[in-house]
Amino acid sequence: MKRKFAVALSVVTLGAAGVMGMAPAAGAATTGEVGAQAGAFYVFEKLNFNGKSASFTRSDKNLANNLWPGSSSSLNDQMSSVKNHTSHYVKLAEKANGGGATYVSEPRSQDKNLGENNGRPSVNNKVSYIKIG
Repeated sequence: MKRKFAVALSVVTLGAAGVMGMAPAAGAATTGEVGAQAGAFYVFEKLNFNGKSASFTRSDKNLANNLWPGSSSSLNDQMSSVKNHTSHYVKLAEKANGGGATYVSEPRSQDKNLGENNGRPSVNNKVSYIKIG
């Protein structure tokens, strides 16, 4: 009886922690993916997942007004590597609304160098469009 009560109390305590906001928050990632959000698409300012980072959980067809989290600098045309933690294909394009050079990130994959685009034009520091799904 004591063991069942202790297990039940532990489950209630863990559930209350999540409800009360004690669980890790989901939101925009910071450099190094602190508190990485499952189901998000991450973009990095520099090669090899270095520099500033940001996460996307939905498409954005024009990155012109997007800033790196905690910064006043635009992430438009300023990303060099990506991590896809989603179960969807993610299309990156050079032009707003999907035109120009493109790159497709497979589900649950990563690319440390957007300049290497399997013989297609590079999208390194050229991405202005992200379509998830």
